[in-house]
Amino acid sequence: SQVLKFVSFVDQTHQILALECLIQAVPLLRDYEDELLPLVHLMWSPLVEKFRNNEAVVLNRCFTLLNVLATHAKEFILKRSLKYVILCSFASTIQLLKVIVFHFIVM
Repeated sequence: SQVLKFVSFVDQTHQILALECLIQAVPLLRDYEDELLPLVHLMWSPLVEKFRNNEAVVLNRCFTLLNVLATHAKEFILKRSLKYVILCSFASTIQLLKVIVFHFIVM
């Protein structure tokens, strides 16, 4: 859980390394659900915040971690990921498309 504080750092290198640590750690805890689920709960808010990041490398690691979480924490993460990540990402994409279309209409 100590690595979670680095996920929120401003420095991209710290963010990526922290996400990589979590990506590697979650599968190791698959047989220890009493340890895994509280860790998933703790990492959820910082992970959702990172999905608002515009840097492709960070987003790539975030989606990789989400995939790992979905594989190992299954039901615990399914509803949260649909509500907070997938739908928010979709809404952000729609908003961006509206801005692009408006820009071309005005030009």
